[in-house]
Amino acid sequence: MKREYMIGKIRYAGYLFIIIQGVIIALLAVFLLNEQYMSEWQKYPQGSESTVIYLKNVAPEKQKDIQHFLTETADQQKLFISRTDLMLDNNGSIKGYKIGVYGNVENNITDFSFLNCAILNSEKLSTLLNAENPDSTLGVETGSVNSVGDIPHFRFYENVVVKQLGSLFNDSKTVNGQYKIVGLSESEEKESFLHMLSEISGLSESNILETSGGNSSNNLVMRDILLAFFAAQIFLNIVFFLVIAMKNLPKQGKLVLLGWTRTAFAKEILGNFFVFSMLIIPVLVVINGLLGGWGSFSVTLLSRYAAAACINVGLIGAEILISASVILITKPLDAIHGRIPRKVLYGLGIVAYLGVSFGLIFCGAYVDQPMKMISRNASLSQRWETVSQYQLLSEISIGEEAESFSGNSKELDQNLYDWYSSIAEKSGVYLIQTEYYNEDILKMWNSNQTYKAIPSDPFWLFTISPNYLETLGIQVDESALARAKEGARLYLIPAGMNEEEKEQVSKWVQEKDTKSISDGDIQTAFTQQPSFLFIEYESKEKLFTWTTDDKNSTEVNSPVIYIATPQNMKYTETESLKATGFNGYIKFADKQSAMASTAPSILSAYHLTDNSLIFTDVQNYIDGLQKELGTTLLWFGIIFLMLLLILLGLLLTLAMVFRIANQEKINVKKFLGFSFMQLYGKPMLMLIVWCVIELIAMLIIRSKFGLLLILAVSLIQVFIFIKFMARNELKNIITAFKGE
Repeated sequence: MKREYMIGKIRYAGYLFIIIQGVIIALLAVFLLNEQYMSEWQKYPQGSESTVIYLKNVAPEKQKDIQHFLTETADQQKLFISRTDLMLDNNGSIKGYKIGVYGNVENNITDFSFLNCAILNSEKLSTLLNAENPDSTLGVETGSVNSVGDIPHFRFYENVVVKQLGSLFNDSKTVNGQYKIVGLSESEEKESFLHMLSEISGLSESNILETSGGNSSNNLVMRDILLAFFAAQIFLNIVFFLVIAMKNLPKQGKLVLLGWTRTAFAKEILGNFFVFSMLIIPVLVVINGLLGGWGSFSVTLLSRYAAAACINVGLIGAEILISASVILITKPLDAIHGRIPRKVLYGLGIVAYLGVSFGLIFCGAYVDQPMKMISRNASLSQRWETVSQYQLLSEISIGEEAESFSGNSKELDQNLYDWYSSIAEKSGVYLIQTEYYNEDILKMWNSNQTYKAIPSDPFWLFTISPNYLETLGIQVDESALARAKEGARLYLIPAGMNEEEKEQVSKWVQEKDTKSISDGDIQTAFTQQPSFLFIEYESKEKLFTWTTDDKNSTEVNSPVIYIATPQNMKYTETESLKATGFNGYIKFADKQSAMASTAPSILSAYHLTDNSLIFTDVQNYIDGLQKELGTTLLWFGIIFLMLLLILLGLLLTLAMVFRIANQEKINVKKFLGFSFMQLYGKPMLMLIVWCVIELIAMLIIRSKFGLLLILAVSLIQVFIFIKFMARNELKNIITAFKGE
């Protein structure tokens, strides 16, 4: 009863904060364990004898031969082969890994374990490889009906599926990917394997061994959010316990007279919170288990959950110790006379205040970016008003072509290319993409020696289809257009360009367009037999540049123009047809044209139904971007408001410490007629100086919106400080002179 009387019902808020911190730590524990788990899967199979190879841009006609070579060689030499592919959701986020396996599992290191929990072994792999159903899996892919074994994973995080390599070939429709070969123990065996694979694939041995790009994690945002909440909760707990300690300081003097020590008083005030954090360890372990969702029992994993709960106990202890320092450093005589350790309280309060202030500065600086984007989009809407009804590709779903988005397959690119080829000559169907090569780009090319021939002056390069060229009023000889449709890269060079620059541009585009062409690209007449055609043109009208950069002009007189047709494209265009937004290539003149070309019957003919191509007009697309930015601003507004409330709470706490520490002096000076500034000039001056420093920081980082926000926050702080310090002054004087 005594403890409850001293602490009061506010203790329940403390219990809640302890549980919340424990849950956040549990979430962080699951996150970190999953990151470790996925990292281990990326290394599978592990072993010194593992040879990693990368197949990229393999020509379609060679893919079957490579499949046969891999499986036959594995059978003959008793090798174990695995290939790891990404599994993506419709938004392009990684939802797990799909691993294809084949070969001998008895004589090779194929086991996989995590936290002493056996995930894969030769028995499970043998069951999978010997299964009559080729779609059999370890783990669940699309349904449990094909699963012949379980692979545990953490709830809300990536899933792992192991299946037969042949099934993975059929799913992905490609042999491109990363492979690990186990069993090539001798260097001669490895050399022979690579040599034969190089001959069959048409890739050099160095290319086969050259690593592909790594995979970026989806979970970085989740990590940052959890860490932000974790830091905020720790800070909130310290402030809460500190307030509890300060609120009960007046009781310390009375209890000292009764023989209480400082340690005993601190233990009585704050010790029950520490005891509570220990009592809920089993509860937090259960919560961690529920959040983790691991499918099988593991003592090691359970110990990790228990460790997370113990970390919560340790942090609570540290938070309580920091707050209890206010009590522990208060001398018995000071406690009896009601004096508080103001220097320590000032120090703790100012450090916390500055920390939150820096958080506000960061938020103010960050919010500048989305605000600039909103302003930029509003300006873009005006600049693009003449093409506001044009339809551009706003969304495309991954569908069944995850391998296309991860770079292992060209299936989606091929489907889009075939679809565009079928509609390319329809009225209102355009291919439009523009690029401005400024001085910085040209200097970089020169310094890196990217090309042998580099134009000397900045220029615009337009990539447009013949039917869009007609809308621009530029006349081109029919025979030249016919050659472009047969596969020649047709370039229109401005007649006003000097002869030397024309020659440089011509050499540059020929080098650029023939660079890095490979057999694995989508094949067009141009890629099979490159040819070029350059003709001069004159244009009296200014051409819309489709630029989103405010620094670039909306209209230009004489760009270099590439007339793009399905047959004269190369990988730059064929692999960019899926690009969305302002930089997308495919555009329609109006909604009717888009609907006519994206009818379900048309898309299904090119296997694009599952990709859900969504075209929207320019204005609606810009409005959608504005809405997304508005949501971002709303979230940061909430965070900013939370920080502001914490900041004001700390400001009032510091003001309260100042008033308590100087109450007698304030009462006397106020009775003698001292003004507000004479009474509170020093803290007022410190507050104003810090507000000025914050404003200067905003000026230095050139944050306009941040400057306005910090200015508003500064005015609010000054106003609240004045109101709080002036509050109940007369009542305090009367109380002091009455001796109450």
